Amino acid sequence: MKLSDIKGADVFDVIADCIVPITNIAADEKAMALFKKQVVPKGTDVRDVAIKRLAAGVPPLMRDHKDDLVAILAAVNLTPVDEYAKELTMGKLIADLADLVGDPMFADFFTSAEGATATTSAQGAVAASAI
Repeated sequence: MKLSDIKGADVFDVIADCIVPITNIAADEKAMALFKKQVVPKGTDVRDVAIKRLAAGVPPLMRDHKDDLVAILAAVNLTPVDEYAKELTMGKLIADLADLVGDPMFADFFTSAEGATATTSAQGAVAASAI
């Protein structure tokens, strides 16, 4: 299910349930490398760059953030985490991830989280220099 398909009061629950796992992923520089915009050098095949980026970034994301990913997917599918994890199959994971990754609203969550992390770091640096 895509975020844009979630309606009514479920919107609040999904946002609340996704904040912590998204923040966990956003705090991980290796994981966030997948979501950062990248300039593709002129003459370089965009597809090759994307494949290399996915090959380098997805395995650590999957290994280091299993619980976070399950929590996000469960929330978006309006399913309790333990029930979602119990019913998870390879096919379901691929389908649910494809829906989510292809959803522009979801990408905005990570862009927002990245901006918030950068802003917080900058504010901390300013505060530290003022002391």
